[in-house]
Order: sequence, then structure tokens, then C-alpha cells
Amino acid sequence: MAIDDELDLLQRSPVFAGVPASRLRMLALGSDHMVFKPGQVIFEAGDPSEMVYIILSGRLALSDWAFELRYIV
Repeated sequence: MAIDDELDLLQRSPVFAGVPASRLRMLALGSDHMVFKPGQVIFEAGDPSEMVYIILSGRLALSDWAFELRYIV
């Protein structure tokens, strides 16, 4: 994806409302695109926070297996 397309996506997201374009461009330049398979575990409870995930398409399930809870976002 071109940097201008990434910047456009970030600017349209309510999460980044009010963030200057120059900061969003830095975020876009430092980002990596990842593709995950259905059912693939991305991280688990207790894992150190190393990155932020911005979901461009698809669905995300957040689960807490200790309490057998499942949240679909």
C-alpha cells in the first residue's frame, strides 16, 4: 500500500482524530503490514506490549480462555 493511501486511512479513523498529518505520516512510515490466517493467535494475555494493531479489514476475536469469554470486534 502506498504511503498516501495509509495516511488517508489513518486520517479517516476516529481513533486518530485531531492528530496532525505530519505525525500520522511518521506512523505510516514506521508501520508494517501483516496478514493473519483465520484462527491465528496474534498475542496472548501477559505478552509484553510491543506494537499497536490497526485492523484494516476482517474480524478480530478477543478471548479470555480462563473465563471462557469471547468478544468479537
